[in-house]
Amino acid sequence: MCKSIEELLEREFNKVDLQKVAIERSEHHIFTCGGVVDIQSPPYKSFRDQFVGYTASDYPVIHDAIVQAEDFKDYFHQNTYTDLLVFEDEIANISSLVLIFLESPGSLVELGIFCSKPSVFEKLVIVAPREETKDADSFIYLGPLEFIRSKENDSVLIYPWPKGEATSFSKDNLIDLCEQLNEKITSQIKSKKFYQNNSGDMALLVYEIIRMSYPMLINDIEHVLTLGLGMNFQEIELGLKRHLYLLQKLRLIEKYEYGGNVYYYPQKPSVQMVKLGYKLGEQRIETTKLKLKMMKILIEDKSSQARKRKTVAKMIHDLQKSDEQ
Repeated sequence: MCKSIEELLEREFNKVDLQKVAIERSEHHIFTCGGVVDIQSPPYKSFRDQFVGYTASDYPVIHDAIVQAEDFKDYFHQNTYTDLLVFEDEIANISSLVLIFLESPGSLVELGIFCSKPSVFEKLVIVAPREETKDADSFIYLGPLEFIRSKENDSVLIYPWPKGEATSFSKDNLIDLCEQLNEKITSQIKSKKFYQNNSGDMALLVYEIIRMSYPMLINDIEHVLTLGLGMNFQEIELGLKRHLYLLQKLRLIEKYEYGGNVYYYPQKPSVQMVKLGYKLGEQRIETTKLKLKMMKILIEDKSSQARKRKTVAKMIHDLQKSDEQ
């Protein structure tokens, strides 16, 4: 019988064979950037602004998947990311789609960055104004857009922009855009092999570990990844804080601070993103049984750390119950 949470988690996750792990998304995220977004009522500031407003009322499946570039404006805080290109690479890896509205100087920069990443092409959706692309000598058309089209023909969507002082885009354009996004998501492979060198896969594995074993300290997660799953500590140490940052921004996990400690837990425990595979002869980890074993250890352990974790587990449970109501 295991005497500590660390020992239990190490033993349980040691059953896992990383070569048999698969990414199976049950929830999608669309990283969106482009023109100004203002949550106030019309007039709309940009196509992206109207798209966000339209999906909120008419296409909730798409709206709930939207993650705005502005949500990540603190990416450099506490040295989470020191390099914009690393951030762009990792947000693309974990997103289902990268949606760029070409309507601002910043969006042109984003286009240039993602055009240099072949691994992202199948996720790209670029919305461009017809007025800027209809001429054969258009720099944008002859350059990045044509290059992307040559790789993924359905990744470039052209729509007419409002003329003059008009700020409203045709509802037909919005409907078509949502349908195109939905088709692109549903056409993606439902299950793919886990790759440790893919930051998106690693982040989702961290999410699955938290989902099965919460509440977890960052040390617990490191313990599972290294001693449980056999990963190299130096390789995962730098990336782990970034994974946790992205998972929070994508509304997959939350953190609960208590008594000087920071515990992580899933926002929606029923949402599974990774299917674990197991070594020959090993039984699968059953989340409910694992949680019961963890609670038994906490009840028997009289240390202050065990008391804190037990208290936090109850508080998180109460929070999740209230969210369901």
